[in-house]
Amino acid sequence: MKNIFILIVIVLCFVSVLRHKFFSEEIAKVKFNAFTIHIGSISQNTIKYGKFILKDVGDLPIKIKKVHPDCNCTLVKIDSISGRNKQEYYIDVAFDNRMKGYFKREVEVFTNASPKAELLTITGIVY
Repeated sequence: MKNIFILIVIVLCFVSVLRHKFFSEEIAKVKFNAFTIHIGSISQNTIKYGKFILKDVGDLPIKIKKVHPDCNCTLVKIDSISGRNKQEYYIDVAFDNRMKGYFKREVEVFTNASPKAELLTITGIVY
C-alpha cells in the first residue's frame, strides 16, 4: 500500500512538471507609450510627427502585421530597435496639413499580440 502511494505521488509530480513545461502559454504582448498625441499648433504646408513607442513586453517577439491610416493625408513611418530579446518600434505619424483648422487623424496598428487593431490618434491645429 505504501509503495502504491509513493508511486502515485511520483506520477503526479511528473505529470505536473510535464504540463508546466509543454503546455505553458507563451503570448505576445505590447505596450504603447500613448494612444493619443496632441502635436500642437503647426503652420500650413509643414509636417510635424507625433512619435508613438510600441514596446514588446511578452514572451513572444512582436511583429507589426499592418498599419492602416484613416486617409491618404496621414503619413506613417516605422523604425525598430532590437535589444535584449525585446523589440521596440517607433511609429511616427504625421498629417499632411494643406487645410487650416483642427485635425484628428487615426492609424490602426495590427500586431500578432491581438486580433484587434490598436488605434493611435494624433490631433493638432493648422494655422
